[in-house]
Amino acid sequence: MTRWFIFGLVLVLSACADSTIIPLDREFSVPTLSNESSLDPLVREQYRERHRILDQVLASERVSDADKAQAYGQLGKIYHAYQRRDEARSLYRAAHLMDPGEARWAHLLGAAERAVGRLPASDAAFAAALKLRPGDAALHVYLGQNGLDQGQLEDARGHFEAALLTDPRCARARLGLGRVAMAEGRFEAAIEQLEMARDESQGSEILYLLSTAYRQVGQGETAASLLDLVDTSYLRRSSVKLRDPLLAEIQGLRRDANHYEHEGLKAIGRGDLRQAASDLRRAIAMNSERLEARHNLALVLVRLGRRDQAIEELRQVVKIDPGFAPSHLSLARFLHQEGELEKAEAHYRQALTLDPDSTEAQQGLAELFAKAPR
Repeated sequence: MTRWFIFGLVLVLSACADSTIIPLDREFSVPTLSNESSLDPLVREQYRERHRILDQVLASERVSDADKAQAYGQLGKIYHAYQRRDEARSLYRAAHLMDPGEARWAHLLGAAERAVGRLPASDAAFAAALKLRPGDAALHVYLGQNGLDQGQLEDARGHFEAALLTDPRCARARLGLGRVAMAEGRFEAAIEQLEMARDESQGSEILYLLSTAYRQVGQGETAASLLDLVDTSYLRRSSVKLRDPLLAEIQGLRRDANHYEHEGLKAIGRGDLRQAASDLRRAIAMNSERLEARHNLALVLVRLGRRDQAIEELRQVVKIDPGFAPSHLSLARFLHQEGELEKAEAHYRQALTLDPDSTEAQQGLAELFAKAPR
């Protein structure tokens, strides 16, 4: 059943008296948790626990507005973590209204508003947080990015420069100044800022922009060499980090199989096979029928020298879904190498039945027949 909570008119008017405070509708509905059965068990429990806490807080007559804000905001973090940003926005706005002196709710509201493209609302929220935490480098960077995205280059420049006053090594602020200079056609100035950013980070965006800037000033060879440094795999590309403990905490709340599977793939990309195996196993533990995760785990286990475990994972995949061709093919290869030729042949043939154009399956069968006793 939809639950409505009415905030006092005096509270709303007092909030609106400060232009940096984001007003909330007097009627506010707490999001309801829908499609619970589709959620991974740990995720479902995260939502339920935070909803229970909020219900208890709102039912009590002795809690402070700060306690209510905490309950709203903590539930907002869960919705934010799983990219349900509209629900997160409304909960953060409630938290900010209940406790306008607490910077974190405005900070997180600004991030959620930015994520859905509501840049003026994001500006207002980040400005409210910055008023409470003057000089915060991350807030200045976010406001600078908002300014850039809205074509407000002077505002953007001011915020990026302010971020550097607090953190002179902030690569995201240098990157922002480089983007401002690029937008203004000042390519030499852009190169200067981007090279300083590159001293702190090898992020792909820096390399792309530097390549473009060098090409604009006639240094084509340098531009080409920089472009060659960008990894073609998105899983191995490095981003330009920004120190923001609040948003790092949001990311750390993820407990779903999708998150761990993606983390496993990223670990494979950077060559951290033990971490990859750990992450992929966690994804499978949450959802045993994640076929791609099992298949990739098998490939990792082979590289870690655990061939028997790898073969067992592949057998599990084809047991769950006999139509999963990649695992038939990998299983055929491994069994072929182990000398189990009849079993290998069966899996090669199944892979070929599922994918008649598979040259790997055709080649595997040909090699198997060539080595078979006559």
